[in-house]
Parts: sequence; structure tokens; C-alpha cells
Amino acid sequence: MSPIDTVPPEILGEIFSVLSLPATRCAEDVTCIDAGAAPLVLSLVSARWRQIALSHSAIWASFKILIKTTATPQLVPIVALWLERAAGQLLSFTVWMDPFVYMNPGASEASEGIMLLLGKRINRWRRVTLVLPGSRVPAFAAALCSHLSSNNTASSLTKGEETGTDAKSVPSSMLPLNLEYASFSLGNWVAPISVSHSSPDTDVTSFLAYAPKLKTLAWSARAEWGCWDVPHYSGIEKLRMHWHQLTDLRLDTWITLRIALEILEQCPAIERFEMNHFVSGDAAEEADVTVFDADAAVAGGIVLAPNGMNGMHAAAVAQTQTDVLKRYTPSTPLHLQHLSSLSIYQLHLSHSLAGLFSRIACPALSSFSFSCGFVADQKWPQDAFHDMLARSGSGSESDSGSGGAQLKELFLEYSGINEEQLVQCLEDSSDRLESLELYDGRGCICVTDSLLQRLQAPQVTTTTAIAEACVPQLDTRGLSSSVWKNSATRSDSDTILCPKLKRLVMHYVVECEDGALTKMLLSRVPPATVQNYRRMQSQKSDGASSHSISRGRLNGDGINDHYGGGNHIYDATSRRERCARLEFVDAMFSKTYLARNSVDTAFLRTLSARR
Repeated sequence: MSPIDTVPPEILGEIFSVLSLPATRCAEDVTCIDAGAAPLVLSLVSARWRQIALSHSAIWASFKILIKTTATPQLVPIVALWLERAAGQLLSFTVWMDPFVYMNPGASEASEGIMLLLGKRINRWRRVTLVLPGSRVPAFAAALCSHLSSNNTASSLTKGEETGTDAKSVPSSMLPLNLEYASFSLGNWVAPISVSHSSPDTDVTSFLAYAPKLKTLAWSARAEWGCWDVPHYSGIEKLRMHWHQLTDLRLDTWITLRIALEILEQCPAIERFEMNHFVSGDAAEEADVTVFDADAAVAGGIVLAPNGMNGMHAAAVAQTQTDVLKRYTPSTPLHLQHLSSLSIYQLHLSHSLAGLFSRIACPALSSFSFSCGFVADQKWPQDAFHDMLARSGSGSESDSGSGGAQLKELFLEYSGINEEQLVQCLEDSSDRLESLELYDGRGCICVTDSLLQRLQAPQVTTTTAIAEACVPQLDTRGLSSSVWKNSATRSDSDTILCPKLKRLVMHYVVECEDGALTKMLLSRVPPATVQNYRRMQSQKSDGASSHSISRGRLNGDGINDHYGGGNHIYDATSRRERCARLEFVDAMFSKTYLARNSVDTAFLRTLSARR
């Protein structure tokens, strides 16, 4: 008997689960159904393994169905077998088809057969990801959701309304009552003209109206392949679903200020909100209205304007836009009580960003991320951003009681922010900020000696002698006398900026005197013992290019008693906490900076060697 045969079947089943299921258990990263998939391979090893694999239905409950353009109907019975072996388990699955490629008749037949199989098990859906071509959405909807239309359950659920009596008459086995996560990536999908025109026979999203546990929605739609920022109105804000219970919403499609506000006002429980294509609202939408053709083609029961906007809805855009923009102002903002994370991408920095900031209040906001492509036409709206934080009031986790929401994480990429504005951002969240990430590459410098001095931790125990002992090999140009001479002279009354900062990323945003960055980092990354620090200096950093510094993870082993232990730096006399220790540093610089700042680059390479 082989040693593996002595392992109890319960333990072996758990091992099979680890081998078969992804570590993240996300619907986007699950086992692809094919002959080489782990559950099938394991079931072919031996009769005992087959029995164990078949008896553990959980390993069959997470899967990905990849339908290529060359797929044939033979794929349908394979999926049916997989679903049969999943027994009564809740399902996490992905159905993937190229959203912009023509499918041959065999692939179309296979996809509709698979949708019909999945639709019959809709009550067991937990996490669903659908990547579908827009041209095939009506056919998929007919297969996936036809049982909903047969029961006349298309009642509106906008703004949190409950299902009507017709929906209650539908058996629970025909409703997605366990659905928690839904992700759509649809090519050229456009919302039905109105709720009354919507039908499960043509709308693949209709099942969302009957998902009372749905918490997370990810939505991706675009006009055509490779054109994310082409105006493409999808009408997502008109979807019939339980908006009021959503906590996570990711929109990877063309979103204007009006649409964003219409969605957010329907989501009082929202905690995380991401817009990956936030555009200027009024100009773009007015352009859509002017080009609308009343004789636009009718396809699949949906009227489309030439540019992809729903024609009937386009006629009402001007009025609804004005209404929603007037409804929320700095004095009467939209209160998002639970929003803790806000992430925005704009191709062109526009006034819509300031418009959003001026119309919302987010007392629980702790993470903000902004990325931009071009900033030539507009400046970073610092006043609106600052006012939004101040308007939001003290968050429940705020330590300072300063009257404004305070961030723990700030991420700015190609934002065009200058140092004065950045300092104000850091002052607004100084007591809580733990992660700061700054990225640029177009010459926008927002970190100079002034900000580095504000970030430097007071070190009453640091002496010139200690500094000289710690960094003699880096001091090729009088480092101990020039850089460190003023280290011990900083007054205790000086307020350190962001004392809880643990993660710092700066890519092409720093311009300072040589050694200034080193001094700031060493004040927050106290040397271990002199011996340990010298040993770290002797290591080489392989792979560091001429224009970048590798990541450095700072473990803080062997901390000297002058600085205390654990995760904070202390005043050696009063034992009063001074600031958190930096745990992660990632920096990239221009070749000009590296040539001029040899002390800083040598020190950062030293940190990189500590990994």
C-alpha cells in the first residue's frame, strides 16, 4: 500500500480542494473546464481518488467556461457533467467569450446551451462573471433568464423598491437568491429604452432584480475594441436591481458626473466605489443629444443613436442632468455615510472631478485613488478636494477630531498636483495617513526639501557620532557634517507630518538636495545596531537599473534601545511615541537625479539589499 493511501479520505478531500480551487476563490480566477482541469485529473488517478473527488462536490463548484470562436456543441455535455458533480453546492463561475469577435454557428449553439444549463441552476449562483459580446446578449438572455419572463416578474426595483406580488409567486428555485457578486463585461451593450420595454428575453441583466443578497457589482462596457474613452452611453444607472444594498461598485465604462450622481444617490450603503472612465459630463452628453437621429436603427428591441446612446434617453439627458446637478451642492451634498474607498481614472483631467468633490460628503472615507492621462487643460482641483474632506466631518475612526474626514491611503498618478497642494492634502490627513503613493513622469515635481523636512521625524537621541558610525560608507562628500549636522537641532515643538506613515512610493516626483531624502528616511527607519547596519551596507543590490531603485522592505530587526522596539520610534527619554516605522519604500528617479544625488541613491540601494 502506498503511503498516500493511508491518508484518511476527509484529509485527502481537503487536499483536493486546495489543488482545485484558486487561492482567492474569485469568480475571475477559477479552474477552466477542460480535460486537464485538476478535478478531472485527480479523478483518473485511481478508483479511490475518483471516489473521493466525486464525493467532494465543493471542488466542482468553482469553474470557468471558456467559449472560443471555434467551440462546438460538444462542450455542453462536459459542462453538464461538471454541474452534476457540483451537486447542491453554491456556484462561482465565469463564462468568457470575446466581446468583439464574430462567433461561428457552432460556438453560438454551444454558448446558448451552456446558458440554458446555468439558468436552470440560478438559485445556486453565488459569484458570477459574464464576459459576452453585445451582439449576442439577447440570445443569451433568452436562454439564461427566459423563466423570469414566463412569470411576468419584470417589476421595477429602482431605488430599493421590493419585488411585487408577481415576483413572490415565482418558486425560489428559479431566482438568484444566493447571488452575492456579479461582474459583467459586455461589448456595445445598451440599456433598454425604459423599464417597461425591458424583458428578460432581451436583457441579460434582468436577473439582478431578483438578487436580494447582491453586494458587489462590477460593470465593464465600451463602444468598440481598444476605445475605452469613446462616448458610449450604456444606461447602467437604469438597471433594475437592489441598488440600496450594494456595498462595492466598480464601473469600467463611460461615466459622466450626472450618471455618477444618479448611481450614488441610489446606493446609501456603498463602501467602495471605482470609476475607471470618468468623463466631463455636460459637453459630452450635449454632443450626444445634438447628433441623435429619430430614425435610428432598431436592433433587438433597443433604439440606438448612431454613437451608441439610447435615443429616447438622450432626449431627456439635458433636463435630468440639470436636475441632479442642482439637487446636490456644497451646502446640500449627497451624504455617503459608509463610503470608505473612492477610486477614479480620467483620461483628461476635467471640471467634472471638482464637480463631484463639491457635491458629496464622505465621513468614512479612508482611501482615495486618482489616476489621469493628461492634465494640460485643467489643474488639480485642490480647493474642491480639501473642501470635500472638511465638509465630510470627523470619520468614526478619526483620531484627531479635526472636523474633517482623514485618509489612511492616498494614491495620486499623473494628477498634476504641486507641492503646496500635496502638503495641504497631507496636513488634512496627517494623523491617520499610513500609505502615500505618488507617480509622475512628465516633470511634475511635488516633493522637494521643504516637504521632506516636514516628513522628517524628530530624533532627540540621534547624534552626529551615531550618524557617522551608521553611514560612513555612504558619506563620500561629507555626509556626516552636511546632512546630519542639523538632525539633532530640530525642535520638539515641530509637528511631524504623517507620523503613522508606513508605506511610501515616489516615482519621478522628487527633486531635492543630495542627502535630504536619506535624512528623512533614516529618521523613520532607525538603524539597527551599528554592526547590523554596517553589514547591510556591505551587501550589493543586484538588478537596480541606472534610473530606478528596487523596492526595499524594512523589517527593523535588532532595533537599538535608543529607538525602542515593535513598530514605532520612541523618544528615548520620555518613551513618548514619535512616529511609525516605514515598512515599505519604493522610489524611482530620473537619470539626472541619480547623477546629482549620489548619497540618496546609494542609501536606497542599501535599503533594497535588505530584502
